[in-house]
Amino acid sequence: MDAQKVAAIILAAGVGKRLKSWDLPKSLLSFSGLSLLERHIRELRELGINDIHIVGGYRIDALADELLRLDDPAQLVLNKDYERGSALALATNSLLRSGKRVVLMDADVLFAPGILKALVQSRYANSLLVDMHPVDDEAVKLCFAGDAIVDFAKRPEHSYDRCGESVGFFHFSPSMASALADRCDHYIAQGMLDLEYETPLRDLLIEQPTMFGAEDITGMPWIEIDFDADIERAHREILPRLAALA
Repeated sequence: MDAQKVAAIILAAGVGKRLKSWDLPKSLLSFSGLSLLERHIRELRELGINDIHIVGGYRIDALADELLRLDDPAQLVLNKDYERGSALALATNSLLRSGKRVVLMDADVLFAPGILKALVQSRYANSLLVDMHPVDDEAVKLCFAGDAIVDFAKRPEHSYDRCGESVGFFHFSPSMASALADRCDHYIAQGMLDLEYETPLRDLLIEQPTMFGAEDITGMPWIEIDFDADIERAHREILPRLAALA
């Protein structure tokens, strides 16, 4: 993989209303002295990916301050409609049509370094990460029938043999990144501004399942931070496992 031909989009614009103990962007939550945003940027740069766009909205000033503190040249992009769906943020990001491969990352994930490496170095042109642990109702699920991907949603509609949880990190070929932008535009043109990016991505997965593959990272430590309990679990369970890998 030529890292110079890969760009990254970190989605960090949301308010995080379900998190009651924190009033800044979730990507600024600190674990062992490093914010989630700093961890994302560090891992991307370790893999040679330097074209990084951070989509901010809510308290974007705090994100700007963090980049200043880090003295990092990542580009901060304003999504002024940050209280609407994340599909809107994607549709306005020029990287999807840049002709580069694109890594898309949710900003609110604490993860082991090997997870991102598995994604970027995937054997598949368009790859997703899946953890095949038991999943709850709130998890975005990646579902399989045999080895084929058949659904991608919190509440799957298609029959499946097994499903796991999506990590929220994706790697797209230039053509698929452009197709994702087109699909976001399609929904927005219909006035559907509150959709999350999973909906247009699900369309592509169902229409072109052979164009995607999943890398199984089951057993590797990671957690998505949605609730206060997730912060507690991150400190109690995930950080010790990350320290053991260091």
